[in-house]
Amino acid sequence: MSSARPAGHTRPRLRRWGAPVALAAALVVGATACDVTVNVGLTCSIVGPLFSQRIRSVASESVSRGGPVQLELSVGWIAGRGTGTVTDVEVAVPMPIDLASVDAVTFAPSGFTGSWTTSGRQVVLTFTGAVPEETVELPKVTIKGTVADDARGGSFPWRAPSSTTWSVDSSNGTFWARCAPTDQNTVINNSYVS
Repeated sequence: MSSARPAGHTRPRLRRWGAPVALAAALVVGATACDVTVNVGLTCSIVGPLFSQRIRSVASESVSRGGPVQLELSVGWIAGRGTGTVTDVEVAVPMPIDLASVDAVTFAPSGFTGSWTTSGRQVVLTFTGAVPEETVELPKVTIKGTVADDARGGSFPWRAPSSTTWSVDSSNGTFWARCAPTDQNTVINNSYVS
């Protein structure tokens, strides 16, 4: 028996995949959400571009046209705390262009009462209460919506809140401020339309 091969023919090679590649593949296949934390630079109405805000978000990783999508959002307090009492906070979150509707918004328990509405292409989150500024944290918010039937394939970006306003009662009176991202196009997370 001859094991001669025709000219130009090479023996097929089998590659052995190591554990790291197999683990990475398992993580990609098993992933259902994307958890991201971003520090967003802010410009505020009173002091200018001195603050930043930490935003943690968990978004549906892969979504379908006409299907559900979800964003869990934890908006950190503005860096720089005083000694007053926070009584009102409003956060405006831009809706992705391919989001057909916002179906529900829920708020984790906290010292604030949460409510929401939509205004144009924004989900406006309102927090009311009386929380000491030294310890204030906004509760996690879950936004559930529906992807447009005619959504473009690919990236479905969630952007940083377009504005955050708050009111603080202090010994010097009521203090009100508005902050906006230094870069209005800051993406905090991405879902992908398949």
